[in-house]
Amino acid sequence: MENISHIIGWMGVLFLSVEAIKLDNLKKLTVILQKIRIAINSPMFWDEESKRVFLHRPAEGYEVLRKYGNLITYLIGVFIIAVFFLTTHLLPDAVQLAAQYICVFKGVSVYRIILNVFILLILFAAIPYYLGNEFVRMFSIVADRYHRLMVIVERNTFNGIIGIIGFLLVSVSTIINIALH
Repeated sequence: MENISHIIGWMGVLFLSVEAIKLDNLKKLTVILQKIRIAINSPMFWDEESKRVFLHRPAEGYEVLRKYGNLITYLIGVFIIAVFFLTTHLLPDAVQLAAQYICVFKGVSVYRIILNVFILLILFAAIPYYLGNEFVRMFSIVADRYHRLMVIVERNTFNGIIGIIGFLLVSVSTIINIALH
């Protein structure tokens, strides 16, 4: 319930600050997020004339994200794993476990070596890439939802509705926080 209260408060502050941030600056941020989103995880569209599926082309200056997208995805996954191990202090245990695993399988058959290489590929290639891919997918979802929210904000800013909704959301969040504590 406390997390919901924080989210409501955040949205209220966002709506209240639209006037201070200026709508043009929010539009610029929305455009940049959409360009990044299209470059790293571009939506597909169907062309009726050629009967083919095409990807949206990334905006100028964002082509490098498309070109090195797999590498970026992998590095994001490696970063997530590194942050996990560094924040949970499990890195020494993982290194010790890997050393024990390597020592156990010394001097074994070729099949066991192939199995070990396959396991290492899964650990050091597939898992980081999967985590990075999930991060990119979540970023795409958040960027799309943010874009939809900004369209609504843009439509309703000039008539004052966004400021009133923002004030109400901050008020509800404050009341929930008072009730919880």
